[in-house]
Amino acid sequence: MDESKTESAAQQRSGRGFIVGSAILVVLNGLISVAHAHGPGKTTAHVIGAFFGGAVVFALIGLLLYGAVRAIGKTKSASTVAKIVFWILFVLLLLNAASLVGRAVNPRAASAQAVFTVPIES
Repeated sequence: MDESKTESAAQQRSGRGFIVGSAILVVLNGLISVAHAHGPGKTTAHVIGAFFGGAVVFALIGLLLYGAVRAIGKTKSASTVAKIVFWILFVLLLLNAASLVGRAVNPRAASAQAVFTVPIES
């Protein structure tokens, strides 16, 4: 019986690392969201809102995934669920970073989102 307590304690420790890693990934996704939102004519409030908006969206995704996996009941331990959430958030970070790199490599994609106005002469 003592071995099962030691094993569950080891699983809890490993789960904590994935939870901390998931929190770090949420912050990194928020920072990438800031890089997406940064540009000419953007106010500081817009950039701060982009950071918190990006972080909140990825945190909600992580929490929803955690709840869904726990509700399904396929996994018994919380550390396994934390690992699943961590790896999904990691993949989302890679996709978000790839999107940022794609916009940097192809400046026309970024300029296509810009608003152009034509002055009206009277």
